[in-house]
Amino acid sequence: MRGSSFITVIGVLCLVMIMLYRVKALHTKKIWHLSIQQIIFLVLIPGIVFPMIFSYLQAMLRLPKSDTAFFPDSFLVSTILLSLMYSYGGIAIHAVTKMLSGYLKNKNTEIAEINKFFHLNFSHNLVYSGIIISSLGITLLEINHVPNTGITNLGWGIFRGIILGLSFAIFIYYYTRASSNSYRGKWSDLKLFFGTVWIGFSLLLYIVEKFDIGFTEYQLLLPMLLSFSVMAGLSLILVIKKLKNGSFSINLKKKISKIIKLD
Repeated sequence: MRGSSFITVIGVLCLVMIMLYRVKALHTKKIWHLSIQQIIFLVLIPGIVFPMIFSYLQAMLRLPKSDTAFFPDSFLVSTILLSLMYSYGGIAIHAVTKMLSGYLKNKNTEIAEINKFFHLNFSHNLVYSGIIISSLGITLLEINHVPNTGITNLGWGIFRGIILGLSFAIFIYYYTRASSNSYRGKWSDLKLFFGTVWIGFSLLLYIVEKFDIGFTEYQLLLPMLLSFSVMAGLSLILVIKKLKNGSFSINLKKKISKIIKLD
């Protein structure tokens, strides 16, 4: 599979998942205590994406090595597969804890709080961060090899990057809007994810600068850089918004006062 086809299929799948998430019937109808929507995300989507990624990795490794390798192929492949495994683990945790949340949501118990943590904070950080790391690894693996295609179309690459970035942003938005006011995720829950985005974004920019790589030389580089920049920009907007509201300084003062009291 060519890089352009690969990134296009991933973009289409992201849009399909967003549309599926909006179908209320898929959330209410259940099979084996799991909603149909959870079964689609747990079984169908990984069954399509994982073999496609593995096939793409094999095709990439058959290409000649380039002089722009920053990490060895073995390290990148191991990182990609491990990140995908973590992401799927997060999906499985989310499916089970979401099922249990229907029974524990309105209960003020320690078990309910633990389930809420794994359902919202833990599983989403695991899934989102795993996707970012695996995406970064696939992009770096492509840079390690001589591309087998011509120069990518700049406009098409920009379009795909924006679609990927906005799709991810929409998924995060749903995380903060799902369920009731007392049972929903917060932007501040995703510090690990946003930190991973900034590390990946900075690393890509550094490698591009170090090896003087053109944005149109590779099929995945420009879309991934743009999608990472959308996520990084979103995190900056959230921080600026929090600073304007004054909640950041209030929380900082509370933490400092707690440290002083402990001393």
